[in-house]
Amino acid sequence: MLKKLIAYDFKKTSPAMLAIITLLFIPEIIGLITHAIMEKLYYANSVEVDANTIQVNSDNLPDLYYSLSNMSFVFFLILSAIATIAAIYMIKYYHKTLYSNQGYLSFTLPSSITEVVSSKMIVIFAWAVIYVISATTIFFIGETIITRLYDPVFEPITLSAVAELLEELFPLLFLLFLGLFSQLMALFFCMSIGHLCKKHKTGITALSYTGIAIASLIIIYYNTAVCVAKRGTWWWDLRDLWCPANLIFLFILLVGCYFATIKIMNKKLNLE
Repeated sequence: MLKKLIAYDFKKTSPAMLAIITLLFIPEIIGLITHAIMEKLYYANSVEVDANTIQVNSDNLPDLYYSLSNMSFVFFLILSAIATIAAIYMIKYYHKTLYSNQGYLSFTLPSSITEVVSSKMIVIFAWAVIYVISATTIFFIGETIITRLYDPVFEPITLSAVAELLEELFPLLFLLFLGLFSQLMALFFCMSIGHLCKKHKTGITALSYTGIAIASLIIIYYNTAVCVAKRGTWWWDLRDLWCPANLIFLFILLVGCYFATIKIMNKKLNLE
C-alpha cells in the first residue's frame, strides 16, 4: 500500500513541482550567460604576471561589467524566491493532506497512519533531491566551464576536470541532503507537536522548530570548531562541516524526529 500512496502523492505534486523546476532553469541559464560575459570582460584586461598569477586593471572595466554585476544579485534573489516557493508548496501539501479537512480522507484509506505519513515524507524528500540536484548540477558545471574558458590561470575545460568537480560535489551534496532532510523531519515533528494542542498550533509549531533549529546550529558549529582544532586525529580526520560528529548528529536528528512524529500521529490526531 505504501507504494500506491507514494505514486498517488507524486501524481498530485508533479504538475506544480515540475513547473517550479522548469522555472528554475530560466534564471540559472540567464545568470550563467551573464556571468560568462562578465568573466570575458574582466579577463580581457588581464596581464599574466607568472604561471599562476594574473593582474587585472579594474579601472579599465566597462560600465557593462558593473551593470551585469548588479543583475547577478537580482538573479540570486529570483533563485532564492523560487526555492522558497517550492518549500512552501510542499510543506503546505503535507499540512493540507494530513492536518486539514483533507486529512480525514487520507486517514480513511485502507492503510496505516504510518504508511500515510511516511508517503508524504518520502515524496517531499524525493522532490527536494530532484530540486537540489537540478539547481546545483547546472550551476557548478556551468561555473566550471566559464572559469576554464576565461580565466588564464586555468587549463582549458576537459572531461576529466568535470569529473573531478563531480567527485568533489558528491560529498557536499550528501551533507546538504542529510542536513535538509533532518531539518524537514524536525519541522514535521514540530507540526505534530503543534497539532496536539487545540489552540495556537502555528505558534507552538514555529516556537518548537525555532528551538530545534537554534540547537542544531549550535551543535554543528561546535562540532565543526572541534573538527578544525583536532584535524588529523582518527576521529576528526575529515574537514570542516564534513566530519563524523556532524553526520552522526544529523542522522540521529532525522531518525529521532521521524519515529517521534509517527508515534504522535498514531497516538493522537487533532485535525483542523
